[in-house]
Amino acid sequence: MSSSSKIYLGKFTLSGFVVAEHWAVCVDHTWYEVAGISKLDKGNPNEIVSHQNSSKYSRVKLLGSMVPTAENVEQWNAKWLKTHPNYSVNGDNCQLYVKDFVKYFLDADLDTQNWTVGRAMAGAGIVTVLFGVAATLIGVYIQGTHEKGHRTKDEEKDVEKVGAS
Repeated sequence: MSSSSKIYLGKFTLSGFVVAEHWAVCVDHTWYEVAGISKLDKGNPNEIVSHQNSSKYSRVKLLGSMVPTAENVEQWNAKWLKTHPNYSVNGDNCQLYVKDFVKYFLDADLDTQNWTVGRAMAGAGIVTVLFGVAATLIGVYIQGTHEKGHRTKDEEKDVEKVGAS
């Protein structure tokens, strides 16, 4: 690694999925990534591989630069694997690896798809609950007005017709 190394994020959409992405990180010209890229890999031991083939990434973004430290990338990878030994599509995966790498070496935050989808689902859940509460309150109000003798305009017309006969 040179005195200042450029850090890149590489992504590609997984085959057979519309939104699922595989992520990797590049330091100068060497790409590092978690090998498992399938939900079938769940529970298998994580493995970090390195290569120099940038052509597999459909989207590449420069994230910043770092000055190498006494603890190099390989040492950091070994520590990461100790704390994230097994692959999980929704947890210890390629996106978490890149997120942790970028946080450690660049002190920057990335939102993984798991985090983004989780926030969206939480937001949708809150909206659903609010609609449910509103519908319940409207139902209670309508029921209460009928029980208290309040009538709708159509009910008043029916009463007038009955009274007139």
